[in-house]
Amino acid sequence: MNTPEGVEIRGKSIRISFTYREMRCRETLKGWEVTKGNLKKAGHLRASILSEISLGTFDYLSRFPTSKKAQLFATPEQRGKNLTVRELFDDYIQLKQATMASQSLYVLSTTARACCLFVGEERTISTITIMDALKCQKLMVDSPTRTGASRSAKTINNMIKLLRRCFDLAVKSKFIDDNPFLHVELLSGGSGEPDPLELEEFHQLIESTTNLQQRNMFTLAIYTGMRTGELCALAWEDVDLDKGTIEITRNVTIERKFTTPKNKKSERTIHLLEPALLALKSQRELTMFSPVRDIFVEVKGSNTFRQESVRFVFIPERRNGQAPSETYKTTTYNRLWSRALKRAGIRHRCSYQSRHTYACWLITKGANLSFIAEQMGHKSTMMLERVYGRFMKSHSHEQIEYLNGLMASSK
Repeated sequence: MNTPEGVEIRGKSIRISFTYREMRCRETLKGWEVTKGNLKKAGHLRASILSEISLGTFDYLSRFPTSKKAQLFATPEQRGKNLTVRELFDDYIQLKQATMASQSLYVLSTTARACCLFVGEERTISTITIMDALKCQKLMVDSPTRTGASRSAKTINNMIKLLRRCFDLAVKSKFIDDNPFLHVELLSGGSGEPDPLELEEFHQLIESTTNLQQRNMFTLAIYTGMRTGELCALAWEDVDLDKGTIEITRNVTIERKFTTPKNKKSERTIHLLEPALLALKSQRELTMFSPVRDIFVEVKGSNTFRQESVRFVFIPERRNGQAPSETYKTTTYNRLWSRALKRAGIRHRCSYQSRHTYACWLITKGANLSFIAEQMGHKSTMMLERVYGRFMKSHSHEQIEYLNGLMASSK
């Protein structure tokens, strides 16, 4: 079958070739069947491309939006006209892979998928307007989750913040001129303000929990301020009951992958309060002599792993005759916590509120802020003052007695 100049048959496809900016280019015409009519049309297409090249109006990316060769010649503005929301997020995540730990990358990817659904993953980023951005936020508010619940302000704000960062990357790359999500105000009530348990509520929680291991877990969480991932990854090798200390050296992610803690400051020594020490002594009878597990721990920021042999403090119970997992997933712990609150008749809070409770209790009792910051793995007391320093109304009488004492001594 004869073909026009610059047109060739490649198997069941038609390919055209031309020279652009002194480089030979070949492009397969996807979906074009090999027929005489299509070969003739391919010749006309090639002629049009040569004419555009001669006139200086050829837009390679518009002609062949999926072509890898087109990316070499495209200006930032041209790329922006063809770059989809999904592609922008994919690029952003790929750039973050070298610097983010697996858990953070998992959360980022999950949030990115949700953002793409709300914005429209096949839409080109150059077509997203401020009105679209505002409608996107409204859709996040109005549409229920898979369980039928409403999204929290914090969840919606996190998605808007990620959209801002991705579109900011597009602006700085000169794909677009303006970031439409900068004009979307964050919702109020999304700061994750502490909602600590009162002491009476904690006693209700413990008294209504008949499972000894779960009682020990909840007590240790409340009286150490450990993060959920740190609690689930705790091993007996990290515990010194004689000294009354815990060494925080690892974390477990939602996917049950082990990593080093959140940051360098989070690798710390926790000095145990008496209830936490008693909980660990109780737990010792349950799991101290459990089998040793060989695990790999991802060292954040280095793309390396270290091997450890450990016996975990908290081990899931055997279910339906199946061997238990080596340690709890954070999602499993969260479910146990929520069920325990419901069973105790306590208003629901997320499990992370045990960390808030520890900080608020110690602050209310007048503990040294630097000590609390060290115990919780904060870099300074600023976080305590800004986030955790919530005054608990149930301790009003203590404050009055304390102030009355000060006033009397000054007379």
